[in-house]
Amino acid sequence: MSRTGLLDQHDFKPVGRLESTVMDHTRIGILAWFGRWLPAIRPSGRLLCRIQRRFSLFVRQSGGRCLATASLLGMLTPTPIAAQEERPWKLILPEQRSIQLQTPPQIPVDVPMGGPPTTVTSPGERVEWLLSLDEAIHIAIQNSEAIRVAGGASVRVTGQTIYDVAIANTKIDAERAQFDPTLGIDNTFVRQDIPTAGLIVPNPRQRRISGFTRDGYNHATGIEKLNPLGGLTRFDIETNVQRTKPTIAQLNPLTTTRAGVSYVQPLLLGAGQDVTMAPIRIAQLETDRTFFQFKNSVQDMVHAVIQAYWRLAAARITVWATEKQVEQSRFASERAEARMRAGLADSAEVSQTRLAYYNFRSAQIVAKNAQLDTENLLRNLLFLPPESETEIIPSTALHTETMNFEWNELLAIVEECRPDLQELRTTVLADNQRIILAKSQALPQLNLVSAYGWTNTQGEQRNRNGVVSNFNASGSRYTDWTLGVNFDMPLGLREGRANVRGQELNYARDLANLRTRSHTAVHDVASAVRAVDRNYAEYQSYRMAREAAALNLEQQRIEYDNGRTIFLNLLLAISDWGTSVSQEIDALSRFNTELANLERQTGTILETHAIYFEQEKMRTTGPLGPHHPVDYPRDLRPTPNAPRYGAEPTPPEKKYFDEDSIPTTEPTLDPTETGKASVDPPTKSGWAASLTDTITGRRFRQKNSADRSRATSEEIP
Repeated sequence: MSRTGLLDQHDFKPVGRLESTVMDHTRIGILAWFGRWLPAIRPSGRLLCRIQRRFSLFVRQSGGRCLATASLLGMLTPTPIAAQEERPWKLILPEQRSIQLQTPPQIPVDVPMGGPPTTVTSPGERVEWLLSLDEAIHIAIQNSEAIRVAGGASVRVTGQTIYDVAIANTKIDAERAQFDPTLGIDNTFVRQDIPTAGLIVPNPRQRRISGFTRDGYNHATGIEKLNPLGGLTRFDIETNVQRTKPTIAQLNPLTTTRAGVSYVQPLLLGAGQDVTMAPIRIAQLETDRTFFQFKNSVQDMVHAVIQAYWRLAAARITVWATEKQVEQSRFASERAEARMRAGLADSAEVSQTRLAYYNFRSAQIVAKNAQLDTENLLRNLLFLPPESETEIIPSTALHTETMNFEWNELLAIVEECRPDLQELRTTVLADNQRIILAKSQALPQLNLVSAYGWTNTQGEQRNRNGVVSNFNASGSRYTDWTLGVNFDMPLGLREGRANVRGQELNYARDLANLRTRSHTAVHDVASAVRAVDRNYAEYQSYRMAREAAALNLEQQRIEYDNGRTIFLNLLLAISDWGTSVSQEIDALSRFNTELANLERQTGTILETHAIYFEQEKMRTTGPLGPHHPVDYPRDLRPTPNAPRYGAEPTPPEKKYFDEDSIPTTEPTLDPTETGKASVDPPTKSGWAASLTDTITGRRFRQKNSADRSRATSEEIP
């Protein structure tokens, strides 16, 4: 049993009406001290109760004079760790001699969970959700409490939230608080029992100790205010009342009142409006820097949504192309088996067609999984659950028209609108303000001090007959003033000079970063322009390759059906056609993505989508206290985007190609009648039609900066 275990087994209740909590703590401290040695003598419960009663009586009679000793004994008492931490009178907490890990409590968060994800083997029954790009951006903006961007095939959180700017904005008020008046009121009551030594009149050789009691009341009220020049103005009112018993002073009671005003003006250290206002300017610049960081993250989020949207459209068309390849290869395999049963083909042809069929099926599985991954990426960016009863189908047509850019205009836009450059500029400006502060801190302290005061004294005097006379000294007759100069400085000013050098080097570093970032931004824009041009050229080239592949596929199909060519040529034609379709749509999606990337690199992707920022308010404690709340900024969130891209009522795999131009899976001839007839190729194939002819031409509509209309979108299924 521990030394405190015996005390823990008994419930010590106070005897009588001992109301003071301090006395209870004192009693517990003394009992805990004695409890260290009680286990050695093993007292009974009755003995402990007797000790408690004796101690309670002692506390009443002593009037609390044993408080200091008992508190010290209680602090030195070894008690369990949990008990020491829970008791408020424990001044010395135990050491942490072991690693104690805690599991944080569950905090309820509203996160869309959804059901199990869709896979290639368990697609499930899902309803088509025709989602336009405008709606996708709108949903992402609505769910942008924490900014998310794409990092390859996954989504990462940037750490930027809509609350960051409002949090940084609070530092401005915190720095302005130094100029607020400060009020101080002190009230103290004092009693002193002062002993004195005196002579006994009959016998001068003997001494006696006597004394008197002095009661006092001190009151002080002061208010001070710092001005923008660094000067400190202060007003004070002090009152002192003294009473003595027995009366030994001429005036009893004696009241002294003083009123004064003082002013301290720094001349070197901390002097000047530039120095006093520098912390406020730094806080404002930090708020601006936080906003530009947040804006840059929102730009990345919008670009990530656009990129994922176009990738999903391309992935669906790739899946559609692989499905057509599977249909073609399955028909070829079934046709070869029918020909072998008719004695017109051998097992080698059947094996070859069957192998091609399974290879195309594998390619279809890979393409379908890529589509599901891309859809999941888009859902993650939109803050939607990984699975729902709907299947996202892009309904916005890909842009197929070339665009021309003026290089000098692009560079001017970059210098004006790019958020990362604006962020670095605010950092450089903040460094300038820090240099001003550092140079001020490196100066000696030289203050001009001035003060003026008025003193008034009044009191009462009682004569032998008990008559009371009042005395009052006018304050205008008794004044005091102070005027002087204070000087203080560390010899060498080493710390101040080191801080100045450090801030100047920080300024040089950030300026170099700004110069390098501006140089990199120009190259980023140049790369984006080249990427737009390259992807559009690739799209045109792949489009012509797809048209040629479609013609070749139809020709090889006719030749194979008529027995004039081997299956290997048809297999190669099917593979080339699917590859050309995938390459064409991939180049077109990259072209549209690079258009958005060019807007991001110039810093205008939010403006072109009419996305701005608005602040929301919250009511919280105001200057008059919690019962008079005031509106303050709560967050800064992006506004909904305006319609820009439009939508079509058909999936992408159905609107880019004509149904009549899809390679047929029906046999041109009966397999048993090979060689009896021939079918000439058509003079014009639907696959040869230009992809541009099947898409409605659409140009990007530039929004005026004054157009801040909100976009309306349908409810998310």
